[in-house]
Order: sequence, then structure tokens, then C-alpha cells
Amino acid sequence: MALAMPSPYKHSSTGVYWLRQRVPAKHKAQARGQTVSVMIGGKLSRAKLGDEVKVSLGTKDPAEAKRLTAEVLPQFNAIWDSFANAPARLTHKQIVALSGEAYRAFSALEDDPGDPEIWQRVRSANEAAFTGDILYIGNETQRHEEAMRRRFGAFVDATLQRKHLRVDEQTYGKLLEQFGKAMDEASELLHRRSLGDYRPDTNSERFPPVTVEPRQNAASHKRLTIIRFDQLARRDRHPSADWGPW
Repeated sequence: MALAMPSPYKHSSTGVYWLRQRVPAKHKAQARGQTVSVMIGGKLSRAKLGDEVKVSLGTKDPAEAKRLTAEVLPQFNAIWDSFANAPARLTHKQIVALSGEAYRAFSALEDDPGDPEIWQRVRSANEAAFTGDILYIGNETQRHEEAMRRRFGAFVDATLQRKHLRVDEQTYGKLLEQFGKAMDEASELLHRRSLGDYRPDTNSERFPPVTVEPRQNAASHKRLTIIRFDQLARRDRHPSADWGPW
């Protein structure tokens, strides 16, 4: 049975419009407790699933609320589709393409990259994750895998959430490796920029276009969000990935 088409409703206290939709019965058990992300007016919004999904549209204007509803509903549908399908196994090209989004997002900071010391700290922390030196338990492989997850996992998670895409463990591990490589390259670029080196960046050309299709549960392509410099430089544990738009 098709879901009823929801309409925005006004919050009784604030006057801000919200949108909610019931979680399809066949997905309730799997979806309950999951946190999902939707883009609303160019901003990332998170919601925890229970019997329904509910998000603030962030406006008191009924016409704007109606427009945003049309933007959000396809994303709700993509969320339900993601629970209906088995975890995806992406190709190497798709994985590298997704990591390119992180590279482009960070390199967008090149006009005002901040102090060189910031990016030196970032690259040192990245290197510690690559080698697993931030951990002292398990064997070398286990230390590397856990360090990569702690360092770059939030970026991978946010990208997958934003696209309403679930992947298998093998794909996730490869995403961590490629995101780590891409973000370290972006950090190296920003370090050069902070020193006044603005020669053309040819490294960005190595990333192919993203080709994850809607039938594979991807939402519309939106830009990611970036954490603060101080968060990135001190990233020694798995963060919340509460980012704003990149």
C-alpha cells in the first residue's frame, strides 16, 4: 500500500513548519533507532527514526514550506528504498569518485586556508591513522583498520547518509582508504596554499564523476559539509560528523 502524501504542519508553539511521514510498516523494525540525513534548503538536517520521520522545514512561510516539502519527500522515499535493498558493493571507480567529493570540499577552502600549522597538524594526525600509531591494541592490521575508522569514518558515514546509501563491509573499508588518501591530498594542497603557493591543482583531475544512480539509493547530489579546523586537527576519536554545507 502506498504511503499517504504528507503535508507540512505548523508547530503550535513556534509557528515553524514541520514535515513528518510514517515509516513503512515493513521497514519499522530495521529502521527504528537509525539516524538519517536530509537536505532542506541547502542545509543538512538529521532525524532519528521511530514510528515516523520528522524534520523541521525551518520556515514560517506556508508557500516556502510547500516548496521545501516537494524537496524533502523524494529524500524520504530514498530512505525507505535504502532499507528495502541489500547493502551495495560499489566498484573501485565509484569509491574513488565518492572520495573526490571530500577532496573538492576541502580544496574549496583554498582562498583562505588559515595558518600552515593547522594543516601540518592535520597531516600528522592523518599519518598516525594510516600507520595505526594512535592505538596500542591488536595486531598491525587491526590497529590500522580501527585508526582509519576513527579518523575518517565520520566523513564516510556522512556521505553515505546524505546519499541514503548502505554499503557492505568490504566497500566500507575501501571507502575509508580512499577518503583518507583524498583528504590527506587536500590537506597537502591547503598547506601549500597557506604558504602562498597557488599553482594550478591538477590532482583533482584524478577523481571520476560520481555515478551512483538513484536506483542504488543515492539522493540528489548535494555538497558535503566541513568540520572546523580545530576539530580536524584534534581528530583522535570517532566524531559526530555534525557538519554544515560544504
